[in-house]
Amino acid sequence: TVQGLLRVQSGTFTCSSTYNNVQIDSGATLGGVAATTINVSGSWTNNGTFTTNGNTVNFNGASPQTVGGSSATTFNNLTMNNATGLTLNISATVNGVLTLTSGEIATGANTFTMGSASSVNRTSGHVVGALQKNFAAPGPVFVMPVGTAGAYSPLNVTVTAGSGQLTARPNTGVPAALLVNSARTLQRYWTLSGSGITSNLTFNYLDGDVPGPPNNENIWNIIRVTGAIAIRYPPTLPNVIMNPAGNQFTINGVSSYSDWTAGEPLAPTAANVNVSGRVLDLAGRGVSKARVSMQNQDGQYLSALTNPFGYYQFTNVPAGQTYLVSVQHKLYVFDSRTINLVDDLTELDFTPVSGWTRDRSVNGRAVSDRSP
Repeated sequence: TVQGLLRVQSGTFTCSSTYNNVQIDSGATLGGVAATTINVSGSWTNNGTFTTNGNTVNFNGASPQTVGGSSATTFNNLTMNNATGLTLNISATVNGVLTLTSGEIATGANTFTMGSASSVNRTSGHVVGALQKNFAAPGPVFVMPVGTAGAYSPLNVTVTAGSGQLTARPNTGVPAALLVNSARTLQRYWTLSGSGITSNLTFNYLDGDVPGPPNNENIWNIIRVTGAIAIRYPPTLPNVIMNPAGNQFTINGVSSYSDWTAGEPLAPTAANVNVSGRVLDLAGRGVSKARVSMQNQDGQYLSALTNPFGYYQFTNVPAGQTYLVSVQHKLYVFDSRTINLVDDLTELDFTPVSGWTRDRSVNGRAVSDRSP
C-alpha cells in the first residue's frame, strides 16, 4: 500500500496494490497483473503507457477523483466506487467490465468509450456526458448507463444489423427547435451519433422530466430533431412504441442518429398545403399507376395514382401533422418516408430499393432487368 504518490518515472513497473495518486511519466510504463486489482483513492495521471494485462482498476476514493494526463488510458476492467465522483480530463476506454457501484463518471468535453466486448455491472451511478459503445455485430440489448447529474436516464440499444459505434449524451431541457413547444415536450433529450449499425432504441426518462398540465403524456409522439427540423413519429406508425406507465419510448430500425425526445403532437392548423413528387424506376424514368399513400397520425389515408410520366399530387392536405408516405407498385419495392408537413412540399420523389427496370430489347428479344 502506498499512501502518497506512486510515480513511474522510467522503465516498466508491474504491480497490483493500493495507492493514493498514480502518475506515469512520459516514456514509462505501468503494468497491471492479471486477475488482480489496482486500488486508487486519488488522481490517475497517465503521460506514458498503461498495460492492463487483464487487471482491474478500482477508483474508491472519498473525495472527487480525476483521470488525466497526456495519454488516453485504456482500462481492462474499471470499477467506480466513489460517491463523490470521477472526472475525465481526457478520454478513456474500458474493454472489459465496467462496474458501477457508487458515484458518477463525468466526461466533460471528452468521451468514455466501451469496447465491443465490454459489459456493465451496475448497482448505482452512471456516466454523465458522452458514452460511446462499439458494436462488432448484431446482438442482445445493451443498456448504456448514461444520465445527467443526479439523474439516471439510460438508453437501451439492440443492434439488428451491421457493426460500428453509437455515442449517447443525455441532456436536460429541450432541443432549440422545440423551445416554442417546451411546455408540451419532455424536459430531457438524448444526443446520439453513430455509424455502421441499425438499432432498436428505448429511451428511459424520469417522472420529473414530464412537464405539468396541460401536457398529456398519453398522446405523445417520438420526436427526432436534426438541426432546426423536428420530425414527429406518432404511435400509429410502424416501429413506434410509447410506454408512459414505464417512462419509456421505443423506436425501431434506426440507422441515422441525431437528437431524440418525446412530446405532444402539433395541433393541426387551419391551412391546407399541397404535396407533390415523382415515382421513378431504377433507370430514373417515371413509373405509371403507382399508388402513393399518405397516412396521418390518426390512421387516416389519402392516396393518389401516378400519371404516365410518374408524377403525383395531393392538394388541400391539412398541415401541422406527421404523415407516413408510402408507394406501392407490382414491380417495385419502395422505402416509406415520414414527413412533418408545415408548408407546401414539392419534389417528394421515390426510387425503388428493388424491382424490375422497364422492358428493353436485346437482339430483337424483349427482356427485363432485375435490380441486385
